[in-house]
Amino acid sequence: MAVARGIPQWVRAPYELAFPVFLYWFLFIICNAWVFDQDRETKSLQTANIASMASTSVLLFGATGYIGAAFLSRFSNKYLMSPSPRYKLTASIRSPEKARRLRDLLGNIETTDVTFNDGVKLEREVEKHVIIIQLADCDALEGTKSILKGMKTRKEKTRYPPILYHAVDRVVDHSIVKADEAGDLLSFIIVPFAVYGTATGLIHKHKLGNQTSMPVPLLIHVSVDRRAVGQIGPGENPWMISHVNDGWSPELNPILGNDFGRVLLTILLVADLFMALLEDTTKGHGKDGFYFADGGYVLARDIFRVMAETLYSIGLSEEPSPNTYTEEELDKYKIGFWGASIQATGDRAKSTGWNPQHTVGEFQGYVVTETKRLAFQPLQSYGRCLDYSDENTYTSSSQQ
Repeated sequence: MAVARGIPQWVRAPYELAFPVFLYWFLFIICNAWVFDQDRETKSLQTANIASMASTSVLLFGATGYIGAAFLSRFSNKYLMSPSPRYKLTASIRSPEKARRLRDLLGNIETTDVTFNDGVKLEREVEKHVIIIQLADCDALEGTKSILKGMKTRKEKTRYPPILYHAVDRVVDHSIVKADEAGDLLSFIIVPFAVYGTATGLIHKHKLGNQTSMPVPLLIHVSVDRRAVGQIGPGENPWMISHVNDGWSPELNPILGNDFGRVLLTILLVADLFMALLEDTTKGHGKDGFYFADGGYVLARDIFRVMAETLYSIGLSEEPSPNTYTEEELDKYKIGFWGASIQATGDRAKSTGWNPQHTVGEFQGYVVTETKRLAFQPLQSYGRCLDYSDENTYTSSSQQ
């Protein structure tokens, strides 16, 4: 009977039904969880789309500098002219008159008078923005500390790290990389050296941007003051150079999916490189985020020789060849950096698509042109890094 056949039916039935019931509820829960997740993902995408429709806030320092003005002209033309601009830009301008003229010219930017010396005020301004672009005084340590504090505060409030693009100097780069390692921000450090050439763009056209770089003009004015071009050592030390109008490689457009057109090297020194990194912030940052603008090399002696010949030809040098600085002159003029070797490989920068077009041979022609243009102009003050500051420029005639 039942015992011979095993467990009775009335005992087996509940156990036989348990598996399909369990399977039913298991599938029910999984399906509902999937639907819920899909709905949540849809809502997240909708939220992201709404967020993407809002303009991303950008704070720019150095907007009227040699490199900064060139960048702002390109950036404005590309991103700020549309009815629904992708970015909302605020420029730090110390001069009220320049700020007014810049707003009138572009019509689509805001300005602030905050400076690197403003401490807490600078921190609070930085907190408002997703992206900080620093093209002014690259070795302003205290100002950089305030910027980093402001960016850290923003990260703590929003949970998203803001982005810092910085044309930098070793005085401050360690602090920036450390902040990146702490997760306070994403840092992309652009490292140009001797940037040369005539900067172009709307802001320079209206004489709101400085037209002069730092190393060569400083050497010109020192040479005029001492009535001869000085040379440090044998002059065999190489200098890495970059032309200010070296720009974007069109071959990169399909990769990024956007036609950025030809913009300035300086976004490798921030226009080109900035735009590339803006599209893909997964590129190297922090310790892996140093981008060297390698446009070739010249020997210091060749620069000294060409400048000496030019100054001699226009009667501003007593010697047609370079001579040697005295120890007193080196201390007086603070020009010892011309004896340094500046070498780097720009592989990471070029991997973004930056493709320098100008040749090293053009640099000597630039030295001749700048020497003739600036030799008779008074040097009121020279910048310490990439460009001259807003209020420390040559006279207006020197910017023609």
